[in-house]
Amino acid sequence: MVHGLPPIEGNPSGFETRSVRASGPPKLFVVGSPASDQLPDLPPAEVLDALDSAARVLDELDRKNVHVRLDHDTGTNTIHVHVDGGNGEHEIPAQRLLNILAGDTSSLAVDIRG
Repeated sequence: MVHGLPPIEGNPSGFETRSVRASGPPKLFVVGSPASDQLPDLPPAEVLDALDSAARVLDELDRKNVHVRLDHDTGTNTIHVHVDGGNGEHEIPAQRLLNILAGDTSSLAVDIRG
């Protein structure tokens, strides 16, 4: 029940309804001109380049049977990155995954400690 509104099913017995009266004119939202909130037809070139780099790296990881799994810990609001390259799963820092996706494959050598 919200602010004394009856449930959708109707009024249960013994439920008193309250009248709702207007508290003045409705408040209007300020909306910018249509051109001010338009998205561009294409993302900026640097975004497209970053997406291409990440796609190439993910394709390379797939060919090498390296699997990446992301987990979100809602308690701490952190992202955990798990990498499995056939020799067991290791957790790596999220920043390292971002570097890998940006094309720095030198950090793919994950040691036993992760």
